[in-house]
Amino acid sequence: MYNYYELVAVCETIATKIDTVIYLLETNLTPLLYIISFAVLLKIGFSCLRGYRV
Repeated sequence: MYNYYELVAVCETIATKIDTVIYLLETNLTPLLYIISFAVLLKIGFSCLRGYRV
């Protein structure tokens, strides 16, 4: 049979790795989303300016 304590240890290591991945995504993804949204807003703004010049 399987050892319950080994199963718990494996689950805990998997949980800590998932937590670190989520933390890295939260710290790196948020600034990337800000940069992407800023670039999209700039593109929309410049296209609107081009439309007003005509």
